[in-house]
Amino acid sequence: MAIITEISYANNSVYAQVVVDNKGNRHSIRDGIQTKYFVRKDSNSMFKGFSVKTPDNKSKIYSVTKQLFEYCQVDTIENQDWEDVSNYDLCPAVELWTGTGNYNNKEYYDIYFRVNDSAHLQEVADYYNLSFPLPDDIDMDSNNFEWHSGTLKSMIYRLNRDKFNTETNFKVGSVRFVGGVATLFKVYKSNHKDKEY
Repeated sequence: MAIITEISYANNSVYAQVVVDNKGNRHSIRDGIQTKYFVRKDSNSMFKGFSVKTPDNKSKIYSVTKQLFEYCQVDTIENQDWEDVSNYDLCPAVELWTGTGNYNNKEYYDIYFRVNDSAHLQEVADYYNLSFPLPDDIDMDSNNFEWHSGTLKSMIYRLNRDKFNTETNFKVGSVRFVGGVATLFKVYKSNHKDKEY
């Protein structure tokens, strides 16, 4: 038995589903293509991970941003393994850019950020001139807890527990850049745990 633990949305519809099997393995499934998630063992950073998409076996590397280290007031930022996304066209309505995901050849570059609510999603969509990610019958303001990302909560907790204790928002979206241009806007229902796959 597998449980759906996350649903991502883009272009007004479901984009992909993340399922966890009875052995604890995480897989993302989109259009019948499966992506497996792993933790990198060759990195000094506690936030490095990667995924492998089948059948082409492309590896996507995930990292935390310099901006998140600065937000959490980490003193030893120069010794950490992070990505600086300041060279990208960052929407000014976003307070916190949290992580990145990219293929080794920079085929495209996903930048993750903290989302406030559905109105905030619309601001970001308007800035990049991209489609609103959610279907008309779904919003982020209902069942608020289902949108909270355990990954973001863990990152902030491990960086600065005092900061974590004052945080109430752990919702996450992402913008995909191809050739430096924003092309895809996603949001994640990251605490979805009530449906068998």
